[in-house]
Amino acid sequence: MPKGDLMQPARTAVRRPVWPFAALCLLIGALVGLMYSAFVIDKGVRAYATGESLWSKGRKDAIHALELYLFSGEDKHWLDYQTGLAVPLADRAARLEMDRADFDYERAFSSFVAGRNHPADVPALIRLYRWLGWHERLQRVVEVWVAADVHILELERLGLDIRQRHAAGAIAPEQLRALDAEISRISAAIDPLETEFAMRLGESARWVQDLLDIVIVTAAMIMLLLVVYIFAYFVLLH
Repeated sequence: MPKGDLMQPARTAVRRPVWPFAALCLLIGALVGLMYSAFVIDKGVRAYATGESLWSKGRKDAIHALELYLFSGEDKHWLDYQTGLAVPLADRAARLEMDRADFDYERAFSSFVAGRNHPADVPALIRLYRWLGWHERLQRVVEVWVAADVHILELERLGLDIRQRHAAGAIAPEQLRALDAEISRISAAIDPLETEFAMRLGESARWVQDLLDIVIVTAAMIMLLLVVYIFAYFVLLH
């Protein structure tokens, strides 16, 4: 038998197309990337839900302490007010930093930690805001956050006003009533915003879960079809 005929099977084997394997590898890589992104988004939404609870507790503690300080003038209540208010103020500082064109990651990170967020959750908080802050669903959440921060700043200014009045001497009864009414007004303005924030964040969480389901099911179906195709191709080839 001629030498060329002996080498023919080897050439035939070498010429078997490798694109199915390459396509499978590329597909797996793309799907892993999509699934990772979806899980990061899901973790970020959960981290914001936890952060909202901390934000809410901080501002409620601040309002309660400011009411006590208004009528007592005791420094203990003033310190409690500052401690509670520091949480939403720190979160606001993180949001403003993330909005900057020359965004400083470490500054945003430290601000979120100052807002009592767990350090392990902070990267997800930052990534979600920076990656998808432009998305309509998250924009609605951020809009509520911004609106609530307006009242947080009002509460901060009111606290400083009360502090100055106590430093100047006794506050008249009619002024006490007016200041107490102002505290109540601010609290009442924040309450529905907290509810709306939680509602919109819940909608985003359901959207992320639906996205995860679609990605996982689609990945499984495409990979199954490609594996079946490769198997059938080589069975027919032999």
